[in-house]
Amino acid sequence: MMKKRYHNFLYLLPASISAGFIFGYLQWALPLLIMKTGGASLIGKTFSISFLLNAILSLSAGMIADITGRKSLLVMSAIVLVAGNLLILTMTPLLPLGVILIFMFPYLQRPALNSLLAESVEDKNMGKAFSVMQLVGLLGFTGGSAVLGYLSEHAGMTTVHLITTILSGIVLIFRTLLRETKSSVIDDPLKFKEHVHNIVKNLKLIFSNTSFLPFTLAIAIGSLVDWIGQFLPGYLSEIVHIDESMMGVAYSASTFFQMMGQPVAGVFSDKKGAKAAILLNVIGSSISLVMFVYFSKSYPIASLVFPMVIGPFLAAFYNVGYSLYIAKSTTEKNRATVYGGMEALTSLLKAPAPILGAVLWNMNPKLVFFVDAFVGFGLTPLLLKMRSDSYTEKREQ
Repeated sequence: MMKKRYHNFLYLLPASISAGFIFGYLQWALPLLIMKTGGASLIGKTFSISFLLNAILSLSAGMIADITGRKSLLVMSAIVLVAGNLLILTMTPLLPLGVILIFMFPYLQRPALNSLLAESVEDKNMGKAFSVMQLVGLLGFTGGSAVLGYLSEHAGMTTVHLITTILSGIVLIFRTLLRETKSSVIDDPLKFKEHVHNIVKNLKLIFSNTSFLPFTLAIAIGSLVDWIGQFLPGYLSEIVHIDESMMGVAYSASTFFQMMGQPVAGVFSDKKGAKAAILLNVIGSSISLVMFVYFSKSYPIASLVFPMVIGPFLAAFYNVGYSLYIAKSTTEKNRATVYGGMEALTSLLKAPAPILGAVLWNMNPKLVFFVDAFVGFGLTPLLLKMRSDSYTEKREQ
């Protein structure tokens, strides 16, 4: 039995909090920077390309981790993060490429990070290890948004991007100190063919199961209008007129309220079911978006409660409901492949969303939020057809 490498866990902690600190700020600063540089059209093109590449990475990153090992992919993803930050720091015409590289980082690292973490601790401590690592990342996320948002307003963007570049270097340094946990790599071409075959089989499974189809269609349609993350910072800056320091605090608060929502959503989902959790998120978030746009001009600061408090809190219900629904609708044999297939599917369908959002923005910025909200209302009948137990019962018979 391979000896558990607990020192990997210790090296991952500073790397995770540094990465969280970076993304807490960049999640809203980069869309805002691109908006100021090239407008809504450049946002649409940049993030559409990013989502398309991430869809490919969702399918291939796990295979890469099996071919090259966990550590090599984690180091590679850190190099991508450093390169992206350097491009943004220099403010060259390659700024959109820097943004694409930075948002590739989570998708490129995820399979290797989860695998290495699981293989670095004893089975009985695995849940605690994942919980601590996620908490550390969220703490960094919260701090980065507030601190770097304040510095961007008072010390300048160059100083902030220099800090994010240094932090990305810290991520790279600690990842080079990791020890490989995979004892061997896949070198048999037949296994590669089998892996691809499983992906195709997984996608067929998703669309052939009639009880799973309403859920899949709802997620797919929702992905087509998933543009709020790219255009909310621009709306807060240009329409609501809040500065970057205030925006940093707002996004920091949103992470905090999502953290608060996670345990509540877990208890709610166990008692009422995944279907109820997803419906609560979709309907509540749609109402919240409409209220935000309606009150944003008259009560700009007070209106932030809708996208930064209510929205993130309800997002926890979607996260838990989504994971729980798939878990209860699949068997142990195909569960992992369904998760991977759904992630690839949603990333692929998100690709045109920023471009569609840019068209709406150029017509009227409010349309970005109204269309998203009304699509959410329209998904309600489809979500009501979800039956989490039907497939479970069928596979147990």
